[in-house]
Amino acid sequence: MVVFRFSLGKRLAFMILSVMLVFVAILPYRAHAAVKVLAFEVHTYGKPYILAGDKINFSFGDDRALGTSLEYAKISYSADNGLNWKPVLDLVVEDPGFGTYGTFGLPEDPALTSAQIMLETYYSPLIGSNSYNRTILGPFKIRQAGGITDLTATSHANGSVTLSWSDNTNMESYYQIKRVGGKEKEKIFYVRDTMERTGNLTYVDKETSSNTVYVYSVLAVIDQFTLPDFLKPGDKSLIVKTKIITAGQLLDDDIITGSLNPNINLKDIITGGGGTTTPTPPVDPGPPVTQPPSPPSEEMLEKLAAGASEWAKHDVKDAIKLNLTTDAVLSRYKDAITREEFASVAVKLYETLSGKMTGPISSNPFTDTVNAEVLKANKLGIVFGSTLTEFSPHATITRQEMCVMLLRAIKAAKPSGNYDTSVKTTFADEGKIAAWAKNSVHFAANAGVMGGVGGGRIDPLGKTTREQAIILIRRAYLAFSKS
Repeated sequence: MVVFRFSLGKRLAFMILSVMLVFVAILPYRAHAAVKVLAFEVHTYGKPYILAGDKINFSFGDDRALGTSLEYAKISYSADNGLNWKPVLDLVVEDPGFGTYGTFGLPEDPALTSAQIMLETYYSPLIGSNSYNRTILGPFKIRQAGGITDLTATSHANGSVTLSWSDNTNMESYYQIKRVGGKEKEKIFYVRDTMERTGNLTYVDKETSSNTVYVYSVLAVIDQFTLPDFLKPGDKSLIVKTKIITAGQLLDDDIITGSLNPNINLKDIITGGGGTTTPTPPVDPGPPVTQPPSPPSEEMLEKLAAGASEWAKHDVKDAIKLNLTTDAVLSRYKDAITREEFASVAVKLYETLSGKMTGPISSNPFTDTVNAEVLKANKLGIVFGSTLTEFSPHATITRQEMCVMLLRAIKAAKPSGNYDTSVKTTFADEGKIAAWAKNSVHFAANAGVMGGVGGGRIDPLGKTTREQAIILIRRAYLAFSKS
């Protein structure tokens, strides 16, 4: 009898080879064939659309055999009939082995209203060749629920006000415009038939009085679709003062439309008189009488400060009355303020302290923003770019960056002032303050504009909410308005 003796290593190798041979023997033939994807589905649950910004469920099956693994599943979307594909957002894939499923999202982009969805899968068998699958569904109608942006108000010489905003939703039944102020406590207007289009919208309010402060709130009313709470758009508000009309001032809009009756005395139109049947000889009205606008009512201020923390409301309202805010920061008060938004209130601080308005901008050094307030701040030397060509408008601003902007704005408004940048307090996190920001941080601390965050720290790299930033601007104004 011949006895074979194997070393431990050889015995182990023999055992592994034996197991592999048995495993291959029992594998079905399908392990060596290309895998096919079966029944890829994007679940709309009976709705004829996909909702951007929400979680979208998907599932698919395949005919892979035992020993074949799913290496990856990728999902992309195309808005141009397959010419270009982009990866979906927040893709989650669950593959328990008996069917694959998961979720993904589509961006909140008003330009994205239709898209094809593509699934790509890659399989790797234990033995045999890898296989790749590509499955395309759609196009699907995409519904966007984005709130309005870029709300502006323009006051005209005839006393009317033009509201303009970007419509970012194709789900609204109509827009509701609420106006508070003037002789009537509240007035509501509607802009209809806007659901299936996005882009710029305008509304002209001709039912206004001259030299009057109004608060406008614009809301996209979505009542034909069910939305999760986090996607429901809120209203956007701003404050505007109508222009003063004098007896010697022509009404531009009436001239354009031809509605100015030559037999009506212009002075009577302005003052509300009954007019005359024959032309009245022109009378020199003398210099226009300028009257300060009526301050915002408590009702207006309460509306504008809605959503602010109770401890911040008084300062927010006072900042509005002092004209230290912009519509960009008068909502979502607990959100972190961005570089663009803080630049806008820094310009307001300069204009209020100096009594000067910033003139038009002749050039734009930035490639990532055309925001007028940013360009004004750049012209005044309050802000510069994050790079040579970019401003990073939507990046959250740090506390030390705010201190730098504050000092620059105050110096621009009052160049002969005395600004204390000495080290009177050594913060526990002093070493975290950038060298270029140290003087500005010490200035803000010495002036009582910016305080610590506890534990002897100033938190130079921390974020600041909109309401906190408004309070800083107000403190800076109060500290230097009389200097």
